[in-house]
Amino acid sequence: MSSKKARSAALDDGKHAAPETDLVGTWIHDRYEVLEELGWGSLGHVYLARDHRLKPGHLVALKVIRLDRLTQSSVEYLKREFRALSALDHPHVARVYDLDVVPGRDALFFSLELLRGETIVAAVKRDGWRAGVELFAQTLRALAYVHDRGLIHMDLKPQNVLVLARPNGPRVKLLDFHLAQERDAKHDRNLRGTVAYMSPEVIQGKPLDPRADLYSFGAVAYEALCKHAPFAHHPDVMQMLRAHANEPAPPFAFWGIDEVPAELEAVILRLLEKDPDARYPTARATLRALNDALGLELAPETPETRRSALRGGRFVGRDEAQRLAIELSTDSRFDGSFVRLNTLRRNLDQGLELMADVIVDLRGLRG
Repeated sequence: MSSKKARSAALDDGKHAAPETDLVGTWIHDRYEVLEELGWGSLGHVYLARDHRLKPGHLVALKVIRLDRLTQSSVEYLKREFRALSALDHPHVARVYDLDVVPGRDALFFSLELLRGETIVAAVKRDGWRAGVELFAQTLRALAYVHDRGLIHMDLKPQNVLVLARPNGPRVKLLDFHLAQERDAKHDRNLRGTVAYMSPEVIQGKPLDPRADLYSFGAVAYEALCKHAPFAHHPDVMQMLRAHANEPAPPFAFWGIDEVPAELEAVILRLLEKDPDARYPTARATLRALNDALGLELAPETPETRRSALRGGRFVGRDEAQRLAIELSTDSRFDGSFVRLNTLRRNLDQGLELMADVIVDLRGLRG
């Protein structure tokens, strides 16, 4: 593909040239039939593909790291997102299926659930605050699940909370875990996230816990209800960072919003408190606060999410086995011939003995 190709990809971010080559019309590992390019960005591009092994005709997205971006840092980026996503199995969290290499190109890819929807902000702006409360509840159930498994998402923003049309009503999907960190990971002071939704403790380099995600969720909900992010009136990035760290979020009336109940506004503004101790302690506590504020009975778990909680174990504690499997998967000598990491992860769920046998076999292959 020429870099002069017209920008028609649906997910083109507008900031990077089109890839020099593409995979459209090819097969990968006699499994993925690549149908079209959906978009590209700084680290790679995304394709629509048909996965002939998962189930006949099943459509998936393939996220591929660009050849010219296949540095150690980009490999770590891909490992991190795959490791985070592959350990999660929840109706409101995007599914990831497979991590592998593109034969003959030294490029990495993973396949993931194909999602076609709109951002939660766009959905609430169109349908109003009443519809938004149900979407907020679904998002909080997803966050509760993620936090229970020892992960902090670290990049809650509208583009990472999609709303999909479904016959039984809109469904939220939480995605893009490439900045996620384990709750007990060694603390560092690096900025993670998107400025418009970044918590004060991230900006100030303080130790983090899931309440950082709750702040970011509050900023997303605020934008959905007010049609502006909390500090959108600050045009400069540094001013916005300082505002997140030091200024209270403006009341909804600042943006001319008067139709949202004061009780709902109070819940959102509490999520945006600077001191994590002043926020709700958990996603479930936030959902209870929505119920109390609005006189609702939004369940903390649905039958579907409860089944997910029973299926999925805690993410923390699986790292050693997953780390070895992921490390092996990125070794180009194997060309992806034996690597199906989501299968390995499922083996972990079924029993560590089986996983140990697989690891021994992989070590032998690696020599």
